[in-house]
Amino acid sequence: MDDSEFELNFYFCGGPQNPEFKTDGRRLVKGWANKEEYEVLIERVRDQKKPIASIVLKDKSEDEIKRILNLISEKNLASNRFENPWGVDIIYITGRELTTLNNLAIERNLDAFVSSRGSFTCQNFIETGFDESEKARCCVSRIESALLLGYPYP
Repeated sequence: MDDSEFELNFYFCGGPQNPEFKTDGRRLVKGWANKEEYEVLIERVRDQKKPIASIVLKDKSEDEIKRILNLISEKNLASNRFENPWGVDIIYITGRELTTLNNLAIERNLDAFVSSRGSFTCQNFIETGFDESEKARCCVSRIESALLLGYPYP
């Protein structure tokens, strides 16, 4: 995968200085104009352009949540829904259940990558969730987060 695909994953990151899906992605990226953010995330995970995605369900209607869950099921993606440490209803998805963090580093030519979680699979990470915050169930480093979410290197 080329670097431009990693850059596109920033549209789902939010936060300061990052483009956002609703304001920039729909307008600038061909093929995203008439889609919901969760639809594009699910497609990118299915197409292996993003190893793991998280979809916040907090402000979604029950009908929309059902659509999201059905779409995840239709695409045969692994998922785990839970309330994160901040009390937010969230679902993590992956199409690369058996891919390890070390495998992701190798794919990105990070030969010097070392992590105590290197043998953890994408499935392991979606089971607990992860974040760079110490409050997270699984606190990951910035480089681990970039590998798991398909972002460019920090």
